Amino acid sequence: LEKRLEMDRDQYDASEELARLLVDVGQPAQARKVLEAAKSAAPTSARPRLGLAVLAYQTGGDLAGAAAEFQALSESSEQPPLIKAEALLHLGIIQRISGETDKAVASIDRSLEFAPDSTPAHLQKFMLLLDRNIASSARLELDGLKGKLND
Repeated sequence: LEKRLEMDRDQYDASEELARLLVDVGQPAQARKVLEAAKSAAPTSARPRLGLAVLAYQTGGDLAGAAAEFQALSESSEQPPLIKAEALLHLGIIQRISGETDKAVASIDRSLEFAPDSTPAHLQKFMLLLDRNIASSARLELDGLKGKLND
């Protein structure tokens, strides 16, 4: 992957995969460098911005910075629906982690408007329903997840 990126810096799929592997082996700083290089190679692309924001909250603890980036991506008229859906999904996760359940529900619901079949968004909705002690709705959400979680 590194050789491929040396030859063609704007190969985001390779950057994304390499960054994921680096995080898996405990090298988030190196993963950040890979994503920063991808962002430099394609400054208008949303995917490196998404990757950096995910890395910021998942490994760097920067919930506020990541939330601001996800909010900006979700509100941009230039972004396609799937980018908005992913940004809203991660924004909802940050809000859930931060105890902002009502905001998290709104973000996840908006994410599902853009990507109704998103398993990660439905999983987050399930967890939010559990957080709110709405067992009957959580059960329905869980039924919809069966067979989609490698179960």
